[in-house]
Amino acid sequence: MPLHSRRDFLKTSALAASAIGLGSSLPRTSHAADLWPIPDVDVKVTRAMKIEVQYNRPRFVAGNSQYRVAGDVRREPILVVFGDNGKIGVGACNWGAGQQDVEYAVGKTVSQLLRDHGAVNGKICTSSFWDLAGKTLDKPVYELLGGTLIEEGVPVYDGSIYHEELLPRDRGTPYRHPKAAYADRAGWQDAIKEAMDNTLRLGHTFAKVKIGRGALHLSRLAGNYQDVAVLELIREHAGADFGIGVDANNGYRMEDVVWLLQEHGDLDLAFIEEMIPDNVDNYRKIQNVIQERKLNTLVADGEGWRNSYDPLAAEIIESGTVDILQGDMRAFHFEGIRRESNMALEAGHGSRIAPHNWGNEFGFLMQIHVACAIPNFYRAEQDPGKLAGELLVNQSTYDIAEGRCRNFSAPGLGIELNPKTLDSANVIHEASV
Repeated sequence: MPLHSRRDFLKTSALAASAIGLGSSLPRTSHAADLWPIPDVDVKVTRAMKIEVQYNRPRFVAGNSQYRVAGDVRREPILVVFGDNGKIGVGACNWGAGQQDVEYAVGKTVSQLLRDHGAVNGKICTSSFWDLAGKTLDKPVYELLGGTLIEEGVPVYDGSIYHEELLPRDRGTPYRHPKAAYADRAGWQDAIKEAMDNTLRLGHTFAKVKIGRGALHLSRLAGNYQDVAVLELIREHAGADFGIGVDANNGYRMEDVVWLLQEHGDLDLAFIEEMIPDNVDNYRKIQNVIQERKLNTLVADGEGWRNSYDPLAAEIIESGTVDILQGDMRAFHFEGIRRESNMALEAGHGSRIAPHNWGNEFGFLMQIHVACAIPNFYRAEQDPGKLAGELLVNQSTYDIAEGRCRNFSAPGLGIELNPKTLDSANVIHEASV
């Protein structure tokens, strides 16, 4: 997967936008009208349930610059809605959704709930209603969003390469965590190689690697050097064509960013994410270093933005100082990602969209569908995991091979509820007519 030059990358983005009639010529007041047409689905929601589900990661994941351990299990809330036509919608939900939020969905039609996305997305998210609409109309969600299938598949990356070699420090013991497959291996390189081997087995050709060890785990100097040692090892182990992005979770200082770019530009990093807190002036300085060194590296940020109406998001998008915009998939939802996409097209800098997604399966599925419906999508982020239990049945397999996700054209989001296991589900809130 050869990496395009920075100039070609941005030029291609601008051409893609202009080809469909979107770009800097769009009126500045167009955002409110930028939503997808709401499908005419008069199906009423008769029952809604907020349920917690668990996914098991394929390995024990270490921490990053802000915390010590991510672990081998992730839990996420989902919203299950029952239509009066016998169809069942399944989608993402927010942890903050309460009983009143779940009750809000009951008795309303799917079309009404999708039109009322501003209220719905505050807590429970519209994705389950898009799923119910797709199952009712026998269409995948991306088609309802006005998109077309990307025949070659949606480009994705594995976002789970953390500070794996530091697990001994994280657990407060001289030995690696006993659940880690490399627990009895002395060399730190083995921990990184094993994590990367797992990524390659999953079909990925691109990974985001956590850096910033000097912010929490090590001294600043030792942490920076260890970051580079890990990146050099990954480059050697995975090969020259393997895509590498890095994410410091705001664990770097400006001088650390400049040092990494100036002294280690030969790592050929595809992007640097959340290196420092969002700041237009500092991003300009970073972009200047990238230009001076003639690097292909792109700047990525935005996961901390509250939604697409966040003033900081507007300021940064207008400035053109961030090349990859990463509004969180579950904070922005389908509607907010569409708005972020159009804001980037209007600004005319060629910025692309790569929604942040960590610890959530439905966030990944949503990315895949929204990728087909906007012209400036970059890559989808996956936190690999396998559902524990049999509550959900994945009829659309979302295969990942050669760095791309394929086979996601089943109706809705392609996930079905298994009613036989519903009685044993961890139901947090429930409402019905």
